[in-house]
Amino acid sequence: MYEQSLYQLVGQLHREQQVCWLGKRSDIRDILPAFDIYVHPSDSEGLPVSLMEAAAAGLPLIGTRVGGIPELIEDGVNGILIEQGNGTQLAAAIELLATNPALRAQYAIAARETAYARFDMNRQTDKLVDTYLCA
Repeated sequence: MYEQSLYQLVGQLHREQQVCWLGKRSDIRDILPAFDIYVHPSDSEGLPVSLMEAAAAGLPLIGTRVGGIPELIEDGVNGILIEQGNGTQLAAAIELLATNPALRAQYAIAARETAYARFDMNRQTDKLVDTYLCA
């Protein structure tokens, strides 16, 4: 929907060398470690698997306060939460993490810990079994 306007914007900003158009990928786990920051500015969302994968890969997170995103991103702990549709906040959050390697590293460690503490498959299976046994 926005693809053509994004190509144009990158051209207008002369950022062709900084932007990679990856298209549809099936090897996300392999390429996530190459990222510095994971940005997920949704208008509407459940609990996105892509965000959980990015956290598990140890990426600092930026996302909107919609749906289940705040269940994974703890603002100021493992990433930054912004208001839906607020481009100014989004740009400021990206700039903050892009220019602060120590904060990126701190959030990255916390994101991985959050992902494994809350969403590890073995933990989720144990919780599900406990729920049925206690019912």
